[in-house]
Amino acid sequence: MEKGPEEVKGRRLSGSARRPAEPLFEKTVTPSDVGKLNRLVIPKQHAEKHFPLKSGSLLLSFEDECGKVWRFRYSYWNSSQSYVLTKGWSRFVKEKGLKAGGVVVFRRSIGSEKQLYIECKAEKPVQVIRLFGVNMFEVPVKRKETELFSVLEEERALLKRRCL
Repeated sequence: MEKGPEEVKGRRLSGSARRPAEPLFEKTVTPSDVGKLNRLVIPKQHAEKHFPLKSGSLLLSFEDECGKVWRFRYSYWNSSQSYVLTKGWSRFVKEKGLKAGGVVVFRRSIGSEKQLYIECKAEKPVQVIRLFGVNMFEVPVKRKETELFSVLEEERALLKRRCL
């Protein structure tokens, strides 16, 4: 299988200069990550491995797929015991049209420079079945109609048992 122009030896090329970059981690964005808290929670295992923080906070610069540099304040919140990106995050969310369910990909360039990269992937489309304003379940859009019908029948039976 041939590698695309943006891949070399299994590593993705990132940024405006299209330098090879190693994947660090991906984060599926939650509603609170794109909500009024204006912060992205970085999973602890990834935060401590890739962005070690001695104390206080620091500014991290990430380059996106278009070559634009994004600066975020990175800190540890004692109150929730979580690592977060704050300042600059809400602007990133707005400009990228990031929604809950979307994925943010973090990469780092290979070599001594260690440039950080950030990229967004759109959320997976789902069909939500609601009953009296309550989300009962979600069905991925890519399912075949026969599978969808089968899932609906199973959910109806389950709902019927719950209501009896």
